[in-house]
Amino acid sequence: MNNLIKDWGRACLDTAACIVLGSATFLTIEALTPQASTANTKGMSDYEACLYNKKELNELQAGLGDKSYDCERVRTWKSPQERVKAAGGRTALIRKCEAIWKPQLKNPGSYSYESADVIAKDKGFEVKVRYRSKNSFNAVVPGSFKCNFGG
Repeated sequence: MNNLIKDWGRACLDTAACIVLGSATFLTIEALTPQASTANTKGMSDYEACLYNKKELNELQAGLGDKSYDCERVRTWKSPQERVKAAGGRTALIRKCEAIWKPQLKNPGSYSYESADVIAKDKGFEVKVRYRSKNSFNAVVPGSFKCNFGG
């Protein structure tokens, strides 16, 4: 706790993120976190560091840590790659999107996959597929379609 208080001045000078009201100095979380908590949380998981920082802020001002840190969200967070894998993988999401759009083409038999982007959103996935297919005049033209799953 004492290290945290000692680092306040340095955090204020480094980031110019302090607001001085009378004799009290209030720091934004952004100013406090990089300077003061990094050394104390070295070697901890993100969730453990979140709990530590939340506790430290609550000791400084009751309820401040609770308002500033959502540690449950940190604990349950999964990387976009993990989420795509859990949904069956990139290829499965592309095939699912193709199954929706391909039958709507003028000539579904001429469909030729070119590329796709799979983006993990906050809730669900966005899949954008680029393809080539024949149109009504039998000319091969590029096209794309987009699907949103789970959000």
